[in-house]
Amino acid sequence: MFEKFVNRMKFQGIFSAVNYFVFTVGVEKIGVEIIKRFLFSGPVMVTFDDKNIKIYDEIIDIPSTYINDLIHECGERFSQSVENKLGKGEKLAIGIVDGSAASIAWMKKENKKNNLLKGETWLIHGCLTIPRFRGQKLYPRSILGLTDLAFKLSRPDVKTNILIESSIANKASISGITQCGFKYFGYVINFKDKVLFSS
Repeated sequence: MFEKFVNRMKFQGIFSAVNYFVFTVGVEKIGVEIIKRFLFSGPVMVTFDDKNIKIYDEIIDIPSTYINDLIHECGERFSQSVENKLGKGEKLAIGIVDGSAASIAWMKKENKKNNLLKGETWLIHGCLTIPRFRGQKLYPRSILGLTDLAFKLSRPDVKTNILIESSIANKASISGITQCGFKYFGYVINFKDKVLFSS
């Protein structure tokens, strides 16, 4: 590069050499750096540090007191459901208040191809806050924790999409989702018509 600069100065003058260096070489190098940073820096991650939200991917790691709290609220089938879902690779966020399990939120990786979303897609679903613990922002805090985890688990060179599913009629849930910055994405037409939100 120095040799090019000297040769240009000899044959075309100092002004041309400086111009070449600044506008051709300099801009080219800066452009390459910008592209490198854009491609390899990975997604911007939500900063998550919440002592009240614990995320699990193995049933063995979940304290039995939390499982018992949730069985008490959701019924016996809950423990089988937890085992099945975690066995399929889903992640479970449990909100904790005063040592008791107060909420749940599930997240799974979507393997179906979607023409609207390129890259990796994660779906947050099956969220529930036990009635006596409502109003403590456990739902949005669980969303932030799961979103952070999805970015950490996704490949840095691929776009990460987060979708959240909610019942159309559940205004409190929709409010919690939009508080986290998610936008309306579409509908899922099934026996419990649901609305989807996207990061």
